[in-house]
Amino acid sequence: MSKKSLVSLTIMAAIMATVLVLSLPVLAEQANSSSNAKDASILIQNSAFFPTHLTVEKGTTVTWLNADYDIHKIKGDNFESNDLNRGDSFSYKFDAAGTYSFADAANPSIKGEITVT
Repeated sequence: MSKKSLVSLTIMAAIMATVLVLSLPVLAEQANSSSNAKDASILIQNSAFFPTHLTVEKGTTVTWLNADYDIHKIKGDNFESNDLNRGDSFSYKFDAAGTYSFADAANPSIKGEITVT
């Protein structure tokens, strides 16, 4: 590996770590309690969803943000995104109470769940 490639990889890793560290407190708060806001976010990072379970009120719009280098595609029973490149997002408004499972269509082992109250 060339020195230039190593430097580039180190910089990319530092950027990814910074995004993750800055995003986790907000996402963790949303994962541990019902959201009173009408917007919520799920981060896609390191081939995983953060948080994997989210509880929101009816009428909440959930946005998935791809902070990963891989392309991801969000798929649920009632919704499906286009391919999400790094930096792309997909939003869906949950108007009915229930439990909604979703996964990455490109890698179905990456799963999550949203509970709408």
